[in-house]
Amino acid sequence: MREDVAKLTGMEVDEEGRVKMLGYDKYVQIKLVREGFHRWLEAPDEVAHLRNYHRHLFHIRIQISLDSDREIEYYLFQKKVEEIIKFYISRQPDFTNEFDWEEFYELTGQGIDEDVLVINSCENFAEHLVYQLESEYGANRSMSCLVSEDDENGSIVSNFN
Repeated sequence: MREDVAKLTGMEVDEEGRVKMLGYDKYVQIKLVREGFHRWLEAPDEVAHLRNYHRHLFHIRIQISLDSDREIEYYLFQKKVEEIIKFYISRQPDFTNEFDWEEFYELTGQGIDEDVLVINSCENFAEHLVYQLESEYGANRSMSCLVSEDDENGSIVSNFN
């Protein structure tokens, strides 16, 4: 069917029968929301409350470039990002260098082994996600990752090629 449409429209088909893109930049985009915590020990006095552990709903929005139609399926891409986040959570003592787990447990009752996302910063976590996605999908793909606190303020990391 796709080959028939391609012939009618003059579009090309790749070796797997997918319609090639027309030269526009196209991306798949997914969005996730995860509860998490962080603190900023060096916060200025005007926002000294940020030095304490505080909770956010971290909104994560990721875009990745496509070479052909339906090359990356939304749900599978979202599942891969969830796997990367779960790996990050399992290795948090390695990634969150300024985190005091004993103090965190005293304040929240939650420990390392639970499904709790703890990040150093939105910038740091977005960079981690882009790096892991480059390893999975190739560094030649353009991608961006936005991590925001409560869908308000956040950071974007991109590698637009």
